[in-house]
Amino acid sequence: MSHFLFKTAFSFALLGAIVSAQAGTVISGLPSGSSIVNIDGRNDGAGNFDGGQNHWFNPFAVDGHLLTLTVQAGTYTFKVINPIDAQTLIPSLTSTQLASIYTAWSYNTPYVNEYDVFNANASGTQELFAGSTAQMANPSGTTGWIGGGWNTAANAYAAMKGAGLTDKVWVGGRNLGTAYPSYTFTKTTTLAFAVPDYYLGDNNGGVSVLVTPQAVPEPCSLFGLGMFAGFLARRKKRA
Repeated sequence: MSHFLFKTAFSFALLGAIVSAQAGTVISGLPSGSSIVNIDGRNDGAGNFDGGQNHWFNPFAVDGHLLTLTVQAGTYTFKVINPIDAQTLIPSLTSTQLASIYTAWSYNTPYVNEYDVFNANASGTQELFAGSTAQMANPSGTTGWIGGGWNTAANAYAAMKGAGLTDKVWVGGRNLGTAYPSYTFTKTTTLAFAVPDYYLGDNNGGVSVLVTPQAVPEPCSLFGLGMFAGFLARRKKRA
């Protein structure tokens, strides 16, 4: 398997509890409305890719259940974490929850932290974005890979964290896309998480992603701001 091939997981969880489905898990009900999606590299993958493996398509799950998370309209950050950083960020996590969190996943031998996020209800489409890819911009303005994978999960995670890539999402492809610090959804969307790989039989481990909504004005606040702006406009017109 080449460095460019990757893999998947699935599960379900409610209100901070973990419900397993023979693969990954979702830990929800966390502070600030966050969730942790634990993608099992042995279960959930992407069925195919384009010529340069820039885009991946058709998420699938070996156990027949996509690993999904439904988000409301708004802006979200996606950050790859390991159990140590997860405990630091969220001290309320239980030992069972921490034990479900991955550090990195492997295809054959190398370990990586890459993953893809799809619209679960848009079959046959490409990923919405790729996360924690091993790209790094260089002075010429092009991108390249930092290493070809690492020999341990801990080394892979440390390398990606050190390069500042664990909290980036790549829109437009994992090789040719543009990195952003967050992603905005215009409506409620059910997301499917996967590793970019179509053959999962030689995989190990997984990748965990902390999904956090960013603060947005409440509808009533927006209405109030509109009323206030209208009042100022009327007052100015009378003056």
